[in-house]
Amino acid sequence: AGFVGLPLGPRILRAETAAVAALTLAQSLAGWLR
Repeated sequence: AGFVGLPLGPRILRAETAAVAALTLAQSLAGWLR
């Protein structure tokens, strides 16, 4: 996320963080169910 200079920077960064968190949660959930 190198879009700090753009107006949408924080929003993009937040979306990236949410995507990473969702991916980690999905992987941990899959590991828990397996």
